[in-house]
Formats: sequence, structure tokens, C-alpha cells
Amino acid sequence: MHLATRSHTPGHILGVGLVFVLSQMSILWILWVPLAHLPWLQGFRNYFANDQLSYAAIATTVAGGNFSAVEPLTETSVSYYPSAWYSVIGLVSWVTGAPVYAVWQVLGLVAVGVAVALLGWLGYRLSGNTLALLLPSLALATGTFSTFMADYWYTSLGYHAVIWGPFGTLFTLNAEAIGLMSVAVIFAWVVVTAIRSQRMGIRFSLSVAVIVAAALGALANVQTYSFFTGTSLVVAFLASAALLLRPSRTRMAVTVSAVVVVLLLGNYAAGVVGPLPLFVLLIGATVPAYWPWISENRRLTSFVLGAFALSASPQVIRTAVGLVSGDEFLGYRQESTEGLGIDVLPALIGALPLIAMGVVLLAAAASHPRTAESLIIGAVLAAFALGAGVMSTNDLWGFEQEPYRFWLQYSIVGLLVFSTLLPWAWSRRMEITSRAWRSTVALTVTAGVVWAVSLVDVVGFREYARTQGVIAAEDGFSQALRELVPKESGLVFSSACLDPQVLRLVTEAPVAYFNRGLAWPEKRVEIDRLLDPGRVAASDPAQLAAAGVSHVVTDSSCEGEWAYQDARIQPERLEPYPGGTLTLWRVAQQQQ
Repeated sequence: MHLATRSHTPGHILGVGLVFVLSQMSILWILWVPLAHLPWLQGFRNYFANDQLSYAAIATTVAGGNFSAVEPLTETSVSYYPSAWYSVIGLVSWVTGAPVYAVWQVLGLVAVGVAVALLGWLGYRLSGNTLALLLPSLALATGTFSTFMADYWYTSLGYHAVIWGPFGTLFTLNAEAIGLMSVAVIFAWVVVTAIRSQRMGIRFSLSVAVIVAAALGALANVQTYSFFTGTSLVVAFLASAALLLRPSRTRMAVTVSAVVVVLLLGNYAAGVVGPLPLFVLLIGATVPAYWPWISENRRLTSFVLGAFALSASPQVIRTAVGLVSGDEFLGYRQESTEGLGIDVLPALIGALPLIAMGVVLLAAAASHPRTAESLIIGAVLAAFALGAGVMSTNDLWGFEQEPYRFWLQYSIVGLLVFSTLLPWAWSRRMEITSRAWRSTVALTVTAGVVWAVSLVDVVGFREYARTQGVIAAEDGFSQALRELVPKESGLVFSSACLDPQVLRLVTEAPVAYFNRGLAWPEKRVEIDRLLDPGRVAASDPAQLAAAGVSHVVTDSSCEGEWAYQDARIQPERLEPYPGGTLTLWRVAQQQQ
């Protein structure tokens, strides 16, 4: 294998620099430009904002100096949610004094930009092709043909399950976006290192293996589904690579049988041990495939497993302790995720750009099928096919963890990794026959056309994101809200016209609200009564006090606002703003 000739002339260096800049501009076009006309640093992205505001509350808790793992909206009870990324945002806000909503956007954009740059660098190192620096950023714009299938930029599968391109997930800049970009970089690094090791005739680096394992394990503390995606993908790759590089019918038969048994008995096993241990059983079923590597590299294996376990342990241990102690919230989270599966036809159509790129890689690998490089690429393709097939149908075999999310995650990581490896396919032109090269070119052109047609979705997405805009956090209303509600005001119940999560973001005061799927507060039942759709309890001072509410905010311009004519709740402060007046009411606490 011959790499494309690398030139270090000033012209070449300038070209590399220009392509890198173009790559970063492509990212900004997708993730920033839709909001560029707005004061985007003075507010929070109003793009599917409900869950994002809950996550931002974690950062707000840390930014306020509370570093304990509490339910982030009330700052009571305990939270088991993986919060490492949001804690980083909160720490930066705490140290710099910059608001959480600004730090969220800046750090998110920087993280995505760095990840795409690393992917481009890996592709360039592998192929010597300058275009490799650009392809991962272009992959972010890949659509799912939803505009043609569903007359919108995404396809709705029922409840909140969707099929959309990478831009749909990454625009939130939340922990899932960070986790997915991390998985893509980790996996691409593994593949590129494996190929380069084969070229140079050396063993896979111990240091790289340990760093990869530690980074992969650390994702457990960032975002659970990204951790599952990364772990299942790497394990599927190891199993596939072991069976291709060191074929054995016996090991293949044992591995396939073990995996099939786990899947067939998964629903029963989940009822006995739970969904999370079932995932461990599935991973364990692949061990026979790469057992020779384990037995021959025991020192490497022990270091890798140790690094993985150590970095994952903070979240894994906390969750395990919570499950063993019978935590009510964790029991709720393990319940079935009915209605969150994928429809096969829309999923396959949406995956056409990914499949097209995979075919290009397969054709290039097939030109010399017995070489180690080709076998590694084959293992990559097998890992994505098997991993996506198993994880995105997990509702059928007992895991029950939002199957559509794994379809999204595998497709996003796949697009990023395949775009990183595509230049490798082109770099083989020095060795393959003219007919094979013409096939590779034809398939590449086809993949390019499929990708170009899919771009119609990103156009619709950008218009949607632009229309949604930002939730203002520094306008006249927000400034009045900050003056009205001090951080130390105790638990605050929000105006009928104001999202309590926005109140939390703007004032940093704890609010009487919680996200049912994130964490539960100390007085969940009492707060739940206040949040009942009828909102009858919200006007009852006794029920407010029972929920631990110290203050209530009302807005004179709010139609249907809470009305109080009871001595147990008295106005404490007023704050005018353009368009109305805000009132802070003090709730008399019940005597114990």
C-alpha cells in the first residue's frame, strides 16, 4: 500500500489550511448560522428545548456552587443522571462568571469543531488526501430523505421517536452531541491505528489501547446511550476483526450461538436481572471471538479492562447502588419504552447515504480482500451493520432503551467514520486494477449524488432552527425577573405563563418543577400536584407550602395567572418590565 505523495511546500500547507477553514465554516453553517442574526449568546436555543433546559439546570446547579448530585431543578434528593459534560459547563460558568446559556453554546460549538478536525486529521493521516479534512464536516449535513417521505425535514415515528440527519441531534449541543462526536473520534482512531499498525508491521500500541478504553468508559459519565453505542460498536468491531483476521469456524459458531441465545432469551433474562445486566451478557457473548487475542495479550487486556472500568466506575457504581437499594426513580427508568422503536422502511431509506458510502469502502476492500487493511475495513462495516441491527431493535430482545435513539446514534457515528475512511478507498488507486478503480469512482459518484439529494433535509432544518430562535435571557423581562427573584429565595413556583425551567436558567433559583425522566425531587408527589394540568393546587397556599414552595411569581400580563386572596400568601416585591409587572409572593410555611 502506497500513501498519496505528501508535499510540504507552502502551496500544499496553504491548501490544507484552506480546507480546514472550509471544514469549520461548514460546521458553523449548520450549527450556528441559523441563529447568527439573533443575540444567540444572550439566550438559550429554543430548539426542542424542554429536555435541554432540564440538562441546563444541572449546569446551573454547579454554577451556583452546589457540586453535589442533586435533582437539578429543586436541588433536593439525588440525581443518577450522567452529568459530567453539564458539570463542566457549570464549572466554567462558576469560574468565569459567564452565564450557563452562553458557556453551553460556546463550549458545544468548540467541542464539535475539535472533533471534526480530529476526524479529518485521522483521514488525512491514513490517506494523505487533503479532501479528508473536509469530508467529516460535510457528513453533518447528510439528510434522511424525510422531505420526500414525510413532507418535512424529519420523519416522525410516533410519540417522540424520529428519524433525522446528524444536524437534528447535534444542534442541541447537549451531552448526547458531545458523546456521539467522542464515539466517532474514538472509533476512527482505533481503526486508523489498526490499519497503520498493519502497514508498519507493528503491534497495536498499548498506550493507544489504554487511552481508548479510558475514553470509552468515561462516556458512561457523559451520556448513557452514547456509552452503550460506543461500547457495543467497539466490541462488535473487535469480534468481527478477530474472526476475519484469525478465522476459526469453531469460534465463529460459538460466538454466533452465544449472541443468538442472549437475544432469544433476552426478554426472560431482563425480567430476572434487569435490562442493564442484559447488555453486559450480550457483550460477554462476543468474548469467544477474540479469546485468542485475550489469552496472548493478558497484560494488555488487564490494562484495557482496568482503564475502561475505572473511568466508567463513578456512574456505574452510583447507578448500581441505586438499583440495589430499590431507588424508585431508577425502577421507573427501567420500564418499557413502548412506541420508541423504528420502522424498517423509513430507516433503510434514511440510511441510503450511509449505505452508499459503505458500498464504496466495501468495493475498495474487495479489490484485495485478503490484505489486513481490507479485512479491517470489512470488520468496520460488519460492526456497524451488526451493532445497528441489534441495538436499534432492542425493544424486541428485552433491553428496552429507546431503540430509535440507537438508530440515530449508529447512523451519525457511521456517517462520520465512513467519511473519515473514504479517502482510504481512493488512495488504493495505485494498486487496484483499472476496472476496480472505475468501479470505485462510479460508486463514489453515486454516493455523492445520494448525499447531495439528501441535503434538502438540512435546508428545511435550518429554516426550522432559525424560526425557533433563542429563549431570551437578557431582555427586559429577564432582567426584571433577576431583580425580583434572588438566588437564595428558596423554592419558587413559576408564573402560569412562564416555563419554570426558564425561570431556573435566568435566576438560578430552585423551582418547583422536575423532569420525570431525569431525576425526582424530595417532595415529588406534592410538586406533582402543583403541576397537574388543572393547576387547582397552584392556587392553594396550603398545597404550595406542603410542596416546600417559599415564593410564587406572577405576571400582570399573563392571562389566567394565579390569583391569591389569602392571608397565608402575601406580596413581597414588585418589579416592572416593558409590558407588565412581576410580583413575588411569599408563602407562609405550615407549622410542623
